[in-house]
Amino acid sequence: MTQRSALRGFLASVLLLVPLTLSAAENDAPIADGPHAGAVDLLRGATLDDFDYFLLDGEQREKAFSLEDGVLSIAGTPFGWLGTKNDYHNFVVETEFRLLNPEGETNSGFLVRMGEQKPTTFLPHCVEIGIYEKETGTLFGFHDFRIMGEESRMVYYKDHEDAGNCDQIDLIRDPVTDLGEWNRMKITCLANVVAVELNGIPVNWGIMAEDYAGKIAFQSEGAKIEFRNAYLTVMP
Repeated sequence: MTQRSALRGFLASVLLLVPLTLSAAENDAPIADGPHAGAVDLLRGATLDDFDYFLLDGEQREKAFSLEDGVLSIAGTPFGWLGTKNDYHNFVVETEFRLLNPEGETNSGFLVRMGEQKPTTFLPHCVEIGIYEKETGTLFGFHDFRIMGEESRMVYYKDHEDAGNCDQIDLIRDPVTDLGEWNRMKITCLANVVAVELNGIPVNWGIMAEDYAGKIAFQSEGAKIEFRNAYLTVMP
């Protein structure tokens, strides 16, 4: 068996482990029913006060974020993030997003395993699942966050102005995202594995990721985007 086949077989076994039971909730967030039974709904019934946030230059959160009727709207500027107050280690998060920039310029992301946030950059030490019209699901390890994929899909950046030393893992296949339409993204973090599905199709994975609990966050990075139905299932 080749190394690539072995790694993909391991990834498939990881994805078969979900859904699993909920072991912790974000404050008193509502518990979903139906197909997401047992998961915490991070956005429905929440307000901005239920989240932590960071924005460059100390800007007020309302300049970047608004949350109404379970829909989180992000302006794209100023740059930063809106994240959970609690830290999470092993989990599955499923959410819907839509890209709203009419000029087609799209840039946002979903942050997991968040660590140190330096005041001079909007990117914390974390894994980002990039959200773009044509590259959604690209993985980034910012500021020396360790994560690895197949060598043919790896790109390395050194001393990037915003991301520091950064590992990038390109997609295993082209994603399917529609500008202005709702798209579904599923992210699995289990031990040292991070895997991404988009609209029901696996699009990326990384292994040897740093293995600790951190915040989960929605990113503001230059373009309008909306999120809804953010279901979090925490695993032991």
